This record gives sequence, structure tokens and C-alpha cells, in this order.
Amino acid sequence: MDNETTNEDLNIETDEQAEELELELEEEEKITMSKSEWEKFQQTQGSLKRQVKELRKSGESKPVPSTANELNDAQLNYLDVKGVYEAEDIKIVETFVQKTGKTVREALRDDYVTSKLQSNKTAREVQEAMPSGSKRGGNQATDLASAVAKYEATGVLPTDFATRSAVINAFVDKGHRNKPSWQQ
Repeated sequence: MDNETTNEDLNIETDEQAEELELELEEEEKITMSKSEWEKFQQTQGSLKRQVKELRKSGESKPVPSTANELNDAQLNYLDVKGVYEAEDIKIVETFVQKTGKTVREALRDDYVTSKLQSNKTAREVQEAMPSGSKRGGNQATDLASAVAKYEATGVLPTDFATRSAVINAFVDKGHRNKPSWQQ
């Protein structure tokens, strides 16, 4: 059984021992495969074409949903230019854009967003203006030297027991021979 079918780049030959297919890719290159492999290849190619066709149809019918969960780089750069740097401020703009579907530019014009950004800015300025817990900030109530000086000036002892004991001991250690007023 010698059947020979020729196409432009396709030569199918059958042999008694094995049926082989020769595909001429170029003048010098040939790929040889059995007829069963060729049929399997054709079936796979047909199913892949159908899948591609289905994907194209489904891709055209429904648009790809945009992931508006986060602001993109251009929107973040716009916020930087407008002076919105803090993470909590960016989060306010981001949630507003997500919920309303407006752009970042429209969000910065909205009264609600501008008032929230302004209140956050004011709260940050107040927090930064507050002194730290150092002695410069007037947080000297537990300082022993100031408590001793206050006792010497007014004669009033601190209210907590530990500080009161420390003031009395410091007062005695200074060399005051007089007993405190409560011991006389």
C-alpha cells in the first residue's frame, strides 16, 4: 500500500513497516512522525483553535474588570504634587475613589475629602507641637530636686509616699538639723 499525498510543505508516505509523515519546513530540514502521531497532533491543534476562539469571544463580550483596590503610580504622583504624603491621607483618598468611582482629581475637590485631609493635617501639627517627655516640656513633677525645692519654699510635701520619703531623706541629708514640721 503505497499512498502518497503532496501538499505545499507536506509529504505523507506510508511504508510497510511504519507509516511516516514528513513535513518539510525548509529545503534541508524534515520532521518525521508516525501517522498516529500526526492524527493526534491534528486533533490537539483543532481543540486549541476552538479554545482560542472561545477565549476571544469571552474576552470581547465582557471587559476585564479593573483592579481599583489601589491607586496607580500616576495617581500617587499626583497626590505627591498636591502635598498629600501621609499614609492615612492617601487611604482617605483611596477609599473615596473606590466608593464613588471618581478620579483622584475630583476627590481632592470634594468637600468631605478636603475637610478630612485638613483635620488630619491639624491633628498632626498639634501632635508635633507637643513637647516630648523630657524635662524641657514641664514634665518635672517627679523630679526629686524640684520637689525638695518646693518643700523648702512652701513647706508642703508631695502626696505620694515614695516621693515624700525621698524628699524628707534629701532634706535631712542636706544638713538641716531642724526636723520637718510634722515631726516637731
